Amino acid sequence: MGFYKIFLERESFHKLKRYYLLAALLLASCIPFITFSTYVETTTPLENAAIISNSINTTESLQATYWSSKLPMVLWAIYVVGVLIFGFRFFKHLNQLFVKIKTNINLRDAYFTNVLLKDKISPHTFFKYIFLNKYEFENKLIPKEVLLHEQTHARQLHAIDILFVEIIHILFWFNPLIYLIKKDIKLNHEFLADQSVLKGGIKPSVYQELLLAFSSSASESKLANAINYSLIKKRFTVMKTQTSNSSTWIKSIALIPLLAFMIYGFSSTKEIIKITEDTTIDNSDYTARSISIQILEDGTYLIDDKKATKNSFMAVVRELHQDISPEIRNRIMNIHLSSKKQISNQEVWFIYNALKDYGFHRLVSDDQEVVKSKGNTPFKENTREVVYDVAKDMSKGEKDSTKSASIQKEASAAEVKEYNALAKKYHAILKTKQMRILASDVERLKYLYDKMSAEQRSNAQPFPDFPEPPPPPPAPDAEPAAKVKLPPPPPPVPDNATPEQKKKYEKAVKAYKEAAAKAEKASYKKRVKAKTKHKQAAKMAAEEKREVLAESKAKLAEARKLEMEERKAVMAETKAKLAEVRKNEMAESKAVLAEAKMEREQDRRQLSEERKIEMEKRKMEREKAMQLRKEELAVLKELKPPKPPKNPLDHVVEMAKKGATFYLEGRSISSDLAIETIKSNKEVSIDTKGSDSNKPKVYITVGKPVIKD
Repeated sequence: MGFYKIFLERESFHKLKRYYLLAALLLASCIPFITFSTYVETTTPLENAAIISNSINTTESLQATYWSSKLPMVLWAIYVVGVLIFGFRFFKHLNQLFVKIKTNINLRDAYFTNVLLKDKISPHTFFKYIFLNKYEFENKLIPKEVLLHEQTHARQLHAIDILFVEIIHILFWFNPLIYLIKKDIKLNHEFLADQSVLKGGIKPSVYQELLLAFSSSASESKLANAINYSLIKKRFTVMKTQTSNSSTWIKSIALIPLLAFMIYGFSSTKEIIKITEDTTIDNSDYTARSISIQILEDGTYLIDDKKATKNSFMAVVRELHQDISPEIRNRIMNIHLSSKKQISNQEVWFIYNALKDYGFHRLVSDDQEVVKSKGNTPFKENTREVVYDVAKDMSKGEKDSTKSASIQKEASAAEVKEYNALAKKYHAILKTKQMRILASDVERLKYLYDKMSAEQRSNAQPFPDFPEPPPPPPAPDAEPAAKVKLPPPPPPVPDNATPEQKKKYEKAVKAYKEAAAKAEKASYKKRVKAKTKHKQAAKMAAEEKREVLAESKAKLAEARKLEMEERKAVMAETKAKLAEVRKNEMAESKAVLAEAKMEREQDRRQLSEERKIEMEKRKMEREKAMQLRKEELAVLKELKPPKPPKNPLDHVVEMAKKGATFYLEGRSISSDLAIETIKSNKEVSIDTKGSDSNKPKVYITVGKPVIKD
């Protein structure tokens, strides 16, 4: 804004200024959301990434934490109220313009529409509508320069700028700069309209007098462009300004570093910590470590002699052992729980879930030991019930601290909707004789039903009464493979055996091999037979299953078909009702439009009659003026033209012939001297007395020629 006020406002490149103001408004809204990320490498992630809390466990700090948590809610409430107020104001002004357009006479031109108002207003524009005073327009009291000014607002669509800045005003009503930039945008619109009028050949002095005559401080619509007296002085100054092309280029280029400065100065930066593996550290050098957590009677904790509440629990823990990563803690960190009373399941689960991401190897209490690397959890033998009991007793702050997804009192709306859909489906399926029930659907229904509260269950579909699952089909009878008892293989031939003994040994070996081959062949035949029988039984079971599934599918399709027909009937009925409502609305709209049309016709007729009367009146006035002119001409014709004045010499000669007595400056002279005096002096005064008598007297005076008779 400062750059515009100092360097641009009084310049004459108004189109560039228009785009600059709109772009500045848009960039000012977007730049704060731009974030530049910087990657920082570290080998000790906890030292750079750990959030170190400086909370002091006193009553005052707890109260401050409470109010700081409420402050965002209060600020958001104030912001929403402001948005509602300014939004209501915006739509109110917009509605006022539409009402003016609908309730007054509209005279359409090729591009513009003149809206004639009975109120005493200064001309103003909204899109193609130009609002004018009816009396002044009909009597042609509005100069064409003023109309051209307003037509420029309409032609250049200045109303779009106004609507845009008003929407930004609603969203950022708390920013005082929005009021200044809105004023500058409207002023620049006036500069553009003035420039367009002056390009038409109008003298600046004449146009300035017209602006003063038509300027008004009256309250016009905030969404329209109107001639405003308070801005006249600046407009007169800018009319005289002519900016050179070089100056325009220099100031345009100066916007580039200004834009860079704005993006750099008002955007946000974010450091992203990139953890690198430090190969110089041997994890085997770390020895076992421990954290002692004492649970006090008032529900607070002593963590290595540092007091903490449930809200500040993790902040205190993160201050400890920052020199090692969570991976190392998962191998060497032991958590020891102690209390003067029995440690409840709720406390164990709270600490377990809170420290899960921090990292620990073992958690030990009076009655149990949890080793994280083994994958066990507290009360693993009945985890769901324990977690549910803990969730039932935990406060909101504890839930937020543990962030445990398993601790939930009731199902969400989406889960209830899913349960109702599945339950309704299986209620319809259970009515048929043949059915196909998926085990996954049954498990999902049980999970959702267990998750719902008593109130949700009462409002939901009843749990389907599933029959007991059928026993698995018996395995097909298979004959066990016969165990052939073979004689033991012959002993090895001694080294000192005779040839006969060697022959007997070879026969025994041959007989043994034949017996073994025969037994293997018999066993193979039995296995093939059993396998064939098993395949046939499996094939028959599969065919029976396919038939059952096909029948169930057909019945399910029939049920779905009936349901679809019911839905179609309901949709058709709803559509018919909606059509009836729309028909009634259309009839009402047509009636309103017809009534409005009749009113406009009446207004046009009335305006036509008024114009007709005015034209007749003007005609009579013209006829009367013509009659008066004719009478004046007749009188002038009757009057004789005056005689031309006599020549002094001719007059003196005439009087001499009559025997007149001549006097020059009071002394008597002869007629010849009198004639000579007239000839020798160009300026003489002649006073004749008794020119019609026998003795006229002529008095001559040298000076301005005057003849008196």
